[in-house]
Amino acid sequence: LLSVLYLSGKGSVLVDQTRFDVELSALSIIFPFLPYLLLGMGILLAWRFHQTGMLLSAWLFGVIYWILHREWCGPIFENGTGSGCQNILMCLLFVEAALFSLWRWRRLPLKKTIFWVSVVVFQTGLVVSFNLAGDFISSPLLKSALDGLAQWDSPLPAPLHPAPLLFFCVGLYLLVLGIHKQDVLAAGLLAALLSVFLGFGTIQTDMSLSVSFATSGLILVLTILESSFFMAYRDELTGLPSRRAMNQILSGLGRRYTIAMIDVDHFKKFNDTYGHKAGDNALIAISQKAKSFFKREGDILFRIGGEEFAGIIKAEDTNFAIEHMHQFCKEIELSLIHISEPTRPY
Repeated sequence: LLSVLYLSGKGSVLVDQTRFDVELSALSIIFPFLPYLLLGMGILLAWRFHQTGMLLSAWLFGVIYWILHREWCGPIFENGTGSGCQNILMCLLFVEAALFSLWRWRRLPLKKTIFWVSVVVFQTGLVVSFNLAGDFISSPLLKSALDGLAQWDSPLPAPLHPAPLLFFCVGLYLLVLGIHKQDVLAAGLLAALLSVFLGFGTIQTDMSLSVSFATSGLILVLTILESSFFMAYRDELTGLPSRRAMNQILSGLGRRYTIAMIDVDHFKKFNDTYGHKAGDNALIAISQKAKSFFKREGDILFRIGGEEFAGIIKAEDTNFAIEHMHQFCKEIELSLIHISEPTRPY
């Protein structure tokens, strides 16, 4: 009986191992095509939501993955660090991504979009041609020069190679942009570049290239969706939830709550006297002050348009809510709003 149990257990292990090998083989077939699917979804979503910078970035990721996957720059990780051609492509990816991040919220005309799509194809094609041209050129001098450029490698220590150095600079720029301006697209682009950088520079397995670019594609898709949600439900100037967010939240509230409607007095006169930029700064300052009065759990502040705000106060006692808002009005009255020009001491 023990022998039968031992043999059946050993057989189940063999069956499980065989099933695992089959599943792994199936994944190895599917994974190389997954980045194309996810990056293609990113391109379509970016086009639909008029985010040209993200569209061009997803296109750039896709073109470079296609070149690396077809091994037009040589076998991946043949020497442990990638060929010079592959490293040049990584540098191109980081530099172009930083450039495209400047247009992350812009809608470029169709002709300009096609132009930049063509520029990406031309630049990557030029890098590949340097790697392949040596096989078709008879001149020894020119062939030696092209081979040297294609197999270029930096004599500097590994952290100071151009690709890691460029990634650090571009990553720092996107990090500051994401934190300072609370930019969802900059943060998403940084995460996508980090995935490629880690997959290309540290993991170094045959499947890591597909996994890293597929992860980047998924990050870009989620970033575009998140940024579209942010545009629909957040006020761009103050960062507060918008009227649409308020309508959605109101539909799910219980029976006991208080709504405060807030209107800034004399704002039109202030705006006409000191200009729209000063008016925007005043609204930002007021919203920052107001956030301190709506910081309890369940309290939410909205900007519903112009100089109008609204707040939901989770208070069972209406008198408490009224007194709370009176204190808020006094705080705003005593606040000093600084205008950027020194000749306007309001």
